[in-house]
Amino acid sequence: MSLGKNVRALRLARGWELEDLSRKSGVKVGTISAIEVRESRRSQFAPQLAAAFNLTVEQLMADEASACFSFEPISGGESEAHRMAGTPGESN
Repeated sequence: MSLGKNVRALRLARGWELEDLSRKSGVKVGTISAIEVRESRRSQFAPQLAAAFNLTVEQLMADEASACFSFEPISGGESEAHRMAGTPGESN
């Protein structure tokens, strides 16, 4: 899956508007929109976007299945993706 598709899928899964992701990542709304629409495969902004999702760049750029549901957190605790997927230990 492309970076753009992953960014969009993760953003929507969290219920974030473009403005929310922009605020959390420091990346301009227009840039995020262009990454999503063009289905970019890479971007100089990937590290900032990954950090906003609490993911590594590798996780952010992973294929579709892992992009939405199987990330390990990059720091202690349960990842947002695990909570969304309803994995064991869910804390919703």
